[in-house]
Amino acid sequence: MYLRASSVASQMFVDCLQSHFLKQHVTTNTRKHSLLDLVFTNDPNMIDNVNVLGTFGTCDHNMLQWDANVGTTKFYASRTVLDYRKGDFSAMKNELSKVPWNKVLPGST
Repeated sequence: MYLRASSVASQMFVDCLQSHFLKQHVTTNTRKHSLLDLVFTNDPNMIDNVNVLGTFGTCDHNMLQWDANVGTTKFYASRTVLDYRKGDFSAMKNELSKVPWNKVLPGST
């Protein structure tokens, strides 16, 4: 969807959003006859069910409510993290010193 803005500055803002592939999830007016409250993500499936609620106290902006799809922690739980403090660096250095590097990497000095 291509967005148009009413001023040069507004158009620059819209162009920036589009060039960074950001999606605006709020599509309903949030203050009288204007859409002023914004929710951006770089994943169009991250936000669902954006609801514009009533105002809060004396504020003239409406409140927003939405569902965020943030995934699970399963990906992070299965991620391998190396503990470099347990590395035997002396043994590694000893093994690497046995390699004839000038033959393995021709042209290196």
